[in-house]
Amino acid sequence: MVHLVDSIGKPLSADKLYKGMKRREEEINKFGQKIRQEAALAVNSQIEQQIGRPLRELDMSFEEEEPRGGYNDELDHLAEGVRVTRKPTEGIPVLAERRRRG
Repeated sequence: MVHLVDSIGKPLSADKLYKGMKRREEEINKFGQKIRQEAALAVNSQIEQQIGRPLRELDMSFEEEEPRGGYNDELDHLAEGVRVTRKPTEGIPVLAERRRRG
């Protein structure tokens, strides 16, 4: 979802701009988390296909590399783990507990 901030004929307060930027950052973080979870499920599936049998559990870690200019203290820094486990009764891979450091 893309938000538009528009103010014709009147100034926009710094507080409104800041809140809009933070809300957008939260949406991007949620979207990124969903992509990382889907990536973990896809990797689990590929490994299972290559070895020819199901995995009981797979742990994947994602960590942001520090940019050349350093981190911005206003933003979250990514270090997250995703665990894929197999439901014992159904044999379906599912996402389990997640770890995040920020």
